[in-house]
Amino acid sequence: MSSLQRFLSASAASWAKILLTVVTQILLVPVFLSHWSVKVYGCWLIVQTVVGLASLMSAGVHSYAGFEFLKIGDRKPHESRRLFYSALPCLLLVSTLELAVLSGLIYYGVIRGVFDADRSIDATLLHQAELSLVLYSVCWLVASSAGGLAGRAVAPYGYFPRMTWWAVLLALLQALATATPEASA
Repeated sequence: MSSLQRFLSASAASWAKILLTVVTQILLVPVFLSHWSVKVYGCWLIVQTVVGLASLMSAGVHSYAGFEFLKIGDRKPHESRRLFYSALPCLLLVSTLELAVLSGLIYYGVIRGVFDADRSIDATLLHQAELSLVLYSVCWLVASSAGGLAGRAVAPYGYFPRMTWWAVLLALLQALATATPEASA
């Protein structure tokens, strides 16, 4: 695949993912609200927001490592390996710290205050939201630390378009997984 083809494929995949994300977010709101109460939907939105905020530091390390992989290029695989194995423990540490901070905020009741400032939400729903936050963070630690770094490591070798199309497929599957239980309820 030529450089131009890779560029066009990656651009098309990036735009497809953006379009898919916008369309699914708009189309899923009525599905959610027809099966969830406003409080459950609000908790779901807060979970999504807190997960995004909680993973900012490791996302920053991913971005930095990705740019470093691009600077190294495909002509120095030994430097790419060194960067990968140097960045991996750092990412695991940062992701573990993010999980620890989130767990601490849950333990000390800070997250409960974020979800339920006026104390009107059911305790079971709050517990489920807190559990969701921990599960999201554990999944980020396990899957995205090494997997995200590996995806960035192969980008200089011409695999960026393929990885971007995989991200489009993942976004579609996430939207379907989110909507499917609700649509069948």
